[in-house]
Formats: sequence, structure tokens, C-alpha cells
Amino acid sequence: MKDRQDRLMSRTLGLTLLVGLLGGCGVPPDEEPGDVDTREVEDAVEALAVDPYADAVAPSTSATVLSPRLAVGPPDGRAATVVSIRGSALVLDLGEPGSGDLKVYYRGLVAAIATQVDFVKADGDVVATSTLRLLDVSVGNHTATVPYPGNDLPYRYVRLRAAVVGVYGVDAVESLGFNACGDGQVRGDEVCDDGNLASGDGCSSVCQVEPGYECSGQPSVCTPAPR
Repeated sequence: MKDRQDRLMSRTLGLTLLVGLLGGCGVPPDEEPGDVDTREVEDAVEALAVDPYADAVAPSTSATVLSPRLAVGPPDGRAATVVSIRGSALVLDLGEPGSGDLKVYYRGLVAAIATQVDFVKADGDVVATSTLRLLDVSVGNHTATVPYPGNDLPYRYVRLRAAVVGVYGVDAVESLGFNACGDGQVRGDEVCDDGNLASGDGCSSVCQVEPGYECSGQPSVCTPAPR
């Protein structure tokens, strides 16, 4: 008898939770659950996700870097070839402002290499510089972490530049910390953050105050500016 009561209670709680979720999605109670637009829910979740890998190759990348686009995106076993000589650099755009250490996926070393990594803001100013030590010279894919000494200041680009002569491959770079727009915390280049990625409510999809509004607090509350 007790098992039956427990199952009934669990089912009741489950139905209550389902109704609450459907109500939060704006589904009227007289509609069937199958009428929920799951694509909209998936799009909203996808928009909140932050891609930690580089999105693009910056134009300032040197010609001595071969197939630099192979360093964009998550690691896939293919790598850009960096010929490490004086003045050469691979510059990658993260797309979102990072704020943590940098993980580098590399391969193809013939000798241990130490190279410099500049953490660069969106306006081109260098926030901090650290050393990338590529020590594993065995065949296959390897990773190395570059400590970020920037005290959580945001950076947009990472520049891998030569410290000693050598050749190595960069499969991907991953920022281990992000200032995420839409998380309700005003950080980095954000002027406001109301906890969502919608525009038209005073705080835009890129966390900037929209014309005609004033925003304050965390999460930001935006109201029409007095005229």
C-alpha cells in the first residue's frame, strides 16, 4: 500500500512540475504538451551557451602560419602549422571576452618549445603576457595550459608569438573562463546584464544599454530614461 502511495505521490509531483514548466513556456493550460515549440526552447538554451574555443583567425596573423583556420573551433586532430621565428604570430579571435587561463591543444613537435602568449582586449591593448610551454614531443595530440595573470580582466584575442625558433601545430585554443552576457552579472565590457539575451527591454543582446533607457543593479533593471 505504501509503495502505491509513493508512486502516486511521485506521479503527482511530476505532473505538477510539467505543468509549471509548460506554463513558463507560455503554453495555455487547454493546449496539449505536444503543441510546445521545442525549437524555440532549444534556440534559447543554445543562445545561452558560451563557445570557449576561438571563432576566427585575426588579420594580424603572420604569413608564416600555414592553414591558420585549422586552429579555429574545438580540437579535431587537424592543426595550423606555426613556424616559430622572430616576428611570427598566430592571432585568434575568441568572439566572446575570456577571463581565465588558456588551454592550447597542440601536436607535431620535434623539440620542446617555449612561446609567448599575449592576452589582448577588443581594442587591441595587451592585458597580460604569459608563457606557453610545449613540452610533450611524443606523437599525437597534447594540451598545455597558459596561466592568465590578468586578474579576471576580459580579453578578446590571444596572440601566440615566437620566443625561440621551432615548428609546431595548434589544433585549438580554449578559454577556461568567460564573462558571459546574459548571466545577470555585469562584468568586463558589459554595461548592463539583465539575465537574458533579448533586445528591446533596455539591455541589449550584447549587454549594452539601449537608447532611451537607464539600467542599474545586478541583474540589471532597466527603465525608460526621463525626458
